[in-house]
Order: sequence, then C-alpha cells, then structure tokens
Amino acid sequence: MDSKEVVLLKKALERQKKARQQAERILEEKSNELYEVASHLRESNAK
Repeated sequence: MDSKEVVLLKKALERQKKARQQAERILEEKSNELYEVASHLRESNAK
C-alpha cells in the first residue's frame, strides 16, 4: 500500500466518522423531540 492509498483511506475514514457523528446528533435531536411530543400527548390524554 503506497502513501497515496493511505492518505485516501484516512480521508475516507475521517468522512465516515464525521457522517456517523452527524447521524448520532440527528438521532439524539429527533429522539428528544419525540419524547417531548409523547410527553405532551400523555399530559393531554390525562386531562
């Protein structure tokens, strides 16, 4: 494996890490939103 290949693989790995982190952030945000909506619905149904 030459150094050019290593550089390309490192860049690909970094892109993959960033994409995973972004996906995890989005999942966390949407999970929180869903939790809030579910909480409001439970409160509304309890009345």
